Amino acid sequence: MRATTEARQAFADDMFLRRHRGLGAPVINQLVWCFERAPEEDAVRALNAALARGALARRARAAVLPAARGRWVADPVEPPLEVTATPLTTDGLRDWVEACGRVPLDPRSPGDGWRLSLARLDDGGAVLSLVVPHAVADGSAMVDAVVRAGAGRPLELPAETPRLLRPLADARDVAGQLGEVARWAAPGLRRMRKRLGGGPVETPATAPAPPAPPAPRQLPAEGAGWQPSWLVAEVDAAAVQALATTLGGSVNAWFAAASAGLVRRTGRFTETDVPVALPVSGRGSEDLRGNATRIARVRLEDRALRESRLDLVKKQCRTAYADLEHAREPLPLALVQMLPDAAVRRLPPAPAAAALASNVGVLPPEFTTIGGVGARSVMALVHQQQLTVEEAAATGGGLITFLVGAGQRLSLTVAAFDPFAVSDAAALREIVQAELAHWQSLAGTDLGVRLW
Repeated sequence: MRATTEARQAFADDMFLRRHRGLGAPVINQLVWCFERAPEEDAVRALNAALARGALARRARAAVLPAARGRWVADPVEPPLEVTATPLTTDGLRDWVEACGRVPLDPRSPGDGWRLSLARLDDGGAVLSLVVPHAVADGSAMVDAVVRAGAGRPLELPAETPRLLRPLADARDVAGQLGEVARWAAPGLRRMRKRLGGGPVETPATAPAPPAPPAPRQLPAEGAGWQPSWLVAEVDAAAVQALATTLGGSVNAWFAAASAGLVRRTGRFTETDVPVALPVSGRGSEDLRGNATRIARVRLEDRALRESRLDLVKKQCRTAYADLEHAREPLPLALVQMLPDAAVRRLPPAPAAAALASNVGVLPPEFTTIGGVGARSVMALVHQQQLTVEEAAATGGGLITFLVGAGQRLSLTVAAFDPFAVSDAAALREIVQAELAHWQSLAGTDLGVRLW
């Protein structure tokens, strides 16, 4: 199905695209299928060709008028399927996953919006990696594109607007953006008019006092070679569901609590509430947006975490999701998107969450099965290419966690972008092992933990 109207870049698209223009480390999303039996290469090539006809096959085009949003247009260039010639050993799997995440991708270039890679394992299995710049797609868009590709019903981007019509289309877009700014400003203007007119003033609800800033921490020594680290923990889905139910919560509440617990094990927020960001997808059934995610923010209570009260964690998360419906941005996003790179560069960096916990959910068989072969598990990961210690420190550093369900397994991925507390992969492994041991002790049964 091909869209008949222009596909303009959303605010998140624009912010992530600016990173490809030098305003920060480019962010790359990755999904990895793990197979115990390798699918046929022809089936994977068919998937690659089908993805090239869908919503991932997009190229970023700049607007003609400065204040207009950029466009997404269909990209007819199919990226090559990358096939590793020599089977991987188990010890080489992590290096292969990281190498896939380091591939330089640029949504502005033909055939550079995504990459599919296949490697066989020496035990007869296989791994399949899909990497996509975050500007092109969030996790839900990646899943939707794969499911549609397998079903033969791709959601295609519109063709590029004819050159002579672009200024007029951009002018309409500028008008729409200014309207968004006006609607954002309207409540404040109404309050100002009431003050000037002496009428009753609507007083907004008092916001809670912001938390005290953390004490300064020592950066790693210059030349220490710090890099973000990551780890995958596969667990038995049924065992985690039983544990969550016993503790009065849900798998999502367990995931949020475990993410907060991991933060505490890094030495942060050890005796206070832990701030956690919870991505929420707003994607519709025929949604062309690359990024359709909003962030619910919750401060998980110290008591709930100390006592492993998943019933309280579940209640707090529900409140955060409900509050998201009425949240108001401190600045109109349309206005920020209108600013040139030089102005955005001067804005203070948005602070990173102590933990960003993204629950991708249970993937459908249409995603997990390639060429008739079902994946044992699927993991999600995020890469910030060429991330420096200074940039990680400026944004606050933190953990990004993903939970993905496939078949009988849940894959918990933990990526550490905290240069202060998580020095390397070995340190992260100790943290994850300790957190999972805590939950396994509460479960009273084996959670089927497998780390890699």
